[in-house]
Amino acid sequence: MRTLLTALAATWLVGIAAVGAATPAAAADDGNLRMEADVTYELQPDAERVHVTVEMRLTNLVADYIRSDGATVYTVYESVSVPVPAEATNIVAGRVGGGSLATFGDEMDDPRWTVLGVDLSPDLRYGSPQTIELSYDLPDQPPRSDGLVRASPAYTLFPIYPMGDPEHATITVRVPDAFEQLEVVGSYMRRSVADGFITYSNDGVEEDFYATLAARNDELLAEREISSGSHTFVLRYTPGDEEWADFAEDVVSRGVGLLEQAIGEPWPGDADMAIIESSSPHAYGYAGWFDSEANAIEVGDQLDTFTMLHELAHAWFNHDTMSERWLREGLADLYADRAANRMKGFTPQVDAGPSDADETVVLSDWDDSSVGARPIDEYGYETSWWAMDRIYADIGAEAMTAVLAAAFDRKIPYASADGDREELRGPVDWRRMLDLLEEAGGSEAALTVYEELVLDADDMDRVAERDEARAVYDDLLHRADGWGAPYELRQTMATWSFTRVDDLVAESDRILTVRDDVLAALAALGVDELPALADEYQASERLDETIELSRQYADTTELIEVAQQRPDGVAGALTAIGTTIVPTEHAVTDAAVLVAGGELDEARTVSQAIIDHVDDAPMFGGIVLGQVVLCLSLVPFIVRARLRGQRGEPPAPDQESAEVTGAPAGSVG
Repeated sequence: MRTLLTALAATWLVGIAAVGAATPAAAADDGNLRMEADVTYELQPDAERVHVTVEMRLTNLVADYIRSDGATVYTVYESVSVPVPAEATNIVAGRVGGGSLATFGDEMDDPRWTVLGVDLSPDLRYGSPQTIELSYDLPDQPPRSDGLVRASPAYTLFPIYPMGDPEHATITVRVPDAFEQLEVVGSYMRRSVADGFITYSNDGVEEDFYATLAARNDELLAEREISSGSHTFVLRYTPGDEEWADFAEDVVSRGVGLLEQAIGEPWPGDADMAIIESSSPHAYGYAGWFDSEANAIEVGDQLDTFTMLHELAHAWFNHDTMSERWLREGLADLYADRAANRMKGFTPQVDAGPSDADETVVLSDWDDSSVGARPIDEYGYETSWWAMDRIYADIGAEAMTAVLAAAFDRKIPYASADGDREELRGPVDWRRMLDLLEEAGGSEAALTVYEELVLDADDMDRVAERDEARAVYDDLLHRADGWGAPYELRQTMATWSFTRVDDLVAESDRILTVRDDVLAALAALGVDELPALADEYQASERLDETIELSRQYADTTELIEVAQQRPDGVAGALTAIGTTIVPTEHAVTDAAVLVAGGELDEARTVSQAIIDHVDDAPMFGGIVLGQVVLCLSLVPFIVRARLRGQRGEPPAPDQESAEVTGAPAGSVG
């Protein structure tokens, strides 16, 4: 939304004239004239006007008196004056039960208003109250004119103001019930429906009363469909106001693409968006607004490029994406300005700068409850833009695009070691935006801007807690040596749950200590990283479970160490002989590789097989040694037999000739 209108005060203007028998009396003090007034506004859309009738009961409260010289002094009121819109016509005044009264007009400082005076005849004296009637019309004013009143069948806007002393005034507003969109904005008025009219009334108007009526009949609006890139928009506007429609088509058709380029994100809307020429925002004091539920933008009849781009930017910056008003409005202003500056034929009229508004508020407290409170809103809009402009100048377009991408996708500010950001539910508030600006955008100015413009004392205490937690967090990142921080800790930092940070850092350190011990133990086997454990650590939502996993890494590594050292640590010739049958060094290396890949069960299986093999080595060594000894014991016999065969001697009686000569069993010779 953009602030536009200045609220009107219900100011009473009373023309006072005093005459005496000998010399003029001093002007009457406040409270010397009582004015009771009943004001009725009736919207007559077919005649394109608002008809106003006023009944005023006037009482002079200044009594006549006799001076010391015997002269009678009396005070009279020759006229009474009230403010009316400058476009008022068909003015008629008269006394109830009497003749017509002359009227006159005087200028006011605000050219949109004039002083309407009624000459009293006779003059108003003490003890002689008068009741007068005043009526006038407020005709429909052309679009973009200085007049305050719009009164067509499709589009209506007019101010409602009382006449009469506080607590002695009533107001009634009558509107045909044909209008689909109808509201009275400002001071409270009762609503009732009867006889084809919607009636608003207030029987005890207070001193600061002011209201505005806004009405629209959507069925009577003209329509035009336009496109920007692949997106379609429907313009809905006052019949005959083709100038506004041409303007809106030009800005939308060019501006949407420029906003996409500046923000770095495609247009987020799926369904066709309606852009409506509407009086409702003006009733609240705004040039326009974005309605995400209705997927519509409503703007006034002014040809305001910046406002149109600002409202289009709210397709990105709205309640669904940003929970705080200063973020939504500051970013919408920032990017509307950047898009407008790229638009050919547009000359910027304002720049971001510090506000000089009379009333201020820390931006984190500037919320929707202040809608329509002009001084606060004026400060909020100007200062939000100023804050965002300073941050943008600090980090630049590319970094801001990265920040916004993370914000729109609801990503966690604290990235994993490989730069991934998990989803974090909920729209962005000032806390998450501060973290994103620093973590994703690298901003060095954001915190200073926050301290100067955004935060109150309690907020600053929370920032101090965050600073302490970030110091602990940063120390962990240094110790992690490329492993970053686990998700549970990063989520805790992102949700500002700082009381848990120390415990989670301590748990993270336990895992990192196991990592270092495991890598030291497996270094000789060629393992210098543990990618599977690193992934588990970074994605961990429950560090207690990851600690248990790290213990399994430690236990498996100890088993590998046992398997690696066992062959060299078991004494005895039989063991040495047994372990030479199946080499173990290659199997131990395989187990270490399995650990690095997180395949702990397989690594334990390989390691245990090595250990079991070593434990069985004496038995295998004995078997091998027995076979060797047996073979060696047969060597002499075999040698003698061969020698005898060469001399022709018969084999020894206890040897079968088949074993020596290969002859059939039982043969001789």
